[in-house]
Amino acid sequence: MHRTLLTLELRSISPEAKYFLVRFVQLYGLSHSVRMGVKELSKVTHTTDRVVSRSLNELVEFGLFVHTKIADGRGRPKSEYTCSLRLTNLLQEKCRNAVSTHGAKIDYVLSGASGKNYAELNITNRLLIALLLTYADRFGVVRNVGLSDLSKQTGLNRERVKAQINKAHYLGVIRTSVPGTTTPQLFGPTKSIYFLNLHSTVLNQGGPTAIVLIRTSENDRELVGRNEASWIIQAADICNGGAFDTNAWIRNFLPYGEKFDPLATLFYPRAKNIKNIPLLQTKIEEYASTLLSKHWTILPESLLNTQYFFLDKELIEHIRKDFTPPNSNKTKEPLNERTSLLAEFIYHVSFLLACRTKRIFPLIEHMSFKKIDFLILPSSSLGSYGYAYTGSRALLVIPSENLSERLCYVIRRNENGEFDYEEFTHEEDIAIEKRFQYGLLSKNVAPKRYGQRDQY
Repeated sequence: MHRTLLTLELRSISPEAKYFLVRFVQLYGLSHSVRMGVKELSKVTHTTDRVVSRSLNELVEFGLFVHTKIADGRGRPKSEYTCSLRLTNLLQEKCRNAVSTHGAKIDYVLSGASGKNYAELNITNRLLIALLLTYADRFGVVRNVGLSDLSKQTGLNRERVKAQINKAHYLGVIRTSVPGTTTPQLFGPTKSIYFLNLHSTVLNQGGPTAIVLIRTSENDRELVGRNEASWIIQAADICNGGAFDTNAWIRNFLPYGEKFDPLATLFYPRAKNIKNIPLLQTKIEEYASTLLSKHWTILPESLLNTQYFFLDKELIEHIRKDFTPPNSNKTKEPLNERTSLLAEFIYHVSFLLACRTKRIFPLIEHMSFKKIDFLILPSSSLGSYGYAYTGSRALLVIPSENLSERLCYVIRRNENGEFDYEEFTHEEDIAIEKRFQYGLLSKNVAPKRYGQRDQY
């Protein structure tokens, strides 16, 4: 119930009162009456006396708590508190469709978690991180939750939310985040995407949740210096939006043929505006991850023979809903036809990425699990054509069977062209600079700030 309370919009109370209320419900539930003084409540909720006093006043004032004065017994608490019927009704309505994937981690954060060698999390840190965990999928990805949503549900204003997100970056709780867009260009209005690091010591309840596979580009010509989105933009830019440059076809990044050339005009203006390139790449990686998860046993390692290409109609329909290209007088096709063509194009690019991912992670072929889910982590940095591929790929793997030991593998080719594997029991055993290089942590977070006792 307390986890659902995190998502409830209670604009009348402060973030501190929201956190205290969540902790109270976590500890005592909705129906239990509590007779405690301020100092006792401060101790059990890991807050200060001042926060408790102010929170109690706010919660009573706005009808979320019922306060009863107790007169019997010397030295006994003089007040009794319980959640109001109004709060109970609000939560019961909200709880109908509530599902919590990371319940243990949420409770760990709320109860005062702190990471190794990091400053202890304060109230607003815990409140925001717990809320993000509530929305995160099993890989820790938070989609369709914007800055405005986080602001309304925490009670923090937008600037304070941004500060807390930055703090979560510095602590390694957020691997990276991808800005959304509010102007319909390639996409409709899209909210930011947050990639939580479920292996962070700050969220360490329950231990690692996935196998981590990292493929470096050291001594390996298979991994080139651009990712899929930057290839699309460059291929359209070279031809001034009239077609896609064939060099991208040759390198097997874009589908071959003239069928998709009319779409080049949609990507050509993006060459001058890099804002949406990270979002485009993240979407392509999302679709490729879906293909790997649903079809990894039958995906080919390359498409030199096109007979192995197949369409996933459900995924294509999902892509159609994500992309809403702007109408243009330069294209004669009706908007819905262009949308279908664009969805097929993005699907094909994602299919090629899924095939390359299977090829450059040979370790996957040796996994005997019945079902595996995959997530390709973002690994982009700012380059001459926008956000360019860093040269490493990081992949999270969750098998259907429980593992007694989950490991982190760094895969590279040696001088003889053979694969070498370096094993780690935890990704935090990898040097911090390498984690930035591999894409396990965001490139826009300065390594020297990581682990410092930031004050927010």
